[in-house]
Amino acid sequence: MKNWSVYILENPEGRTYVGQTQDIEVRIKRHNRGSGEMWTQGKGVWSLIYTETFKTRSEAIKREKKLKSLKLGKRMKILLKISPNNPL
Repeated sequence: MKNWSVYILENPEGRTYVGQTQDIEVRIKRHNRGSGEMWTQGKGVWSLIYTETFKTRSEAIKREKKLKSLKLGKRMKILLKISPNNPL
């Protein structure tokens, strides 16, 4: 059984997106193609800046909701210690 990943993407403008998936590579490609991904569509190329792995989807969803509840952008990056020079 595949694990679930919670991930954070960032575009060149510094916007962030938090999501969860079982296949991170395919999911990032979908975000960058804009195929049905309304929030990320047309907002540049998204780069993976952070991931966490969970055994169950329910654990991943809880973590995704927690990360989404944080103020996105710079504050979230500070809390997670993410920077362009030191991605996790």
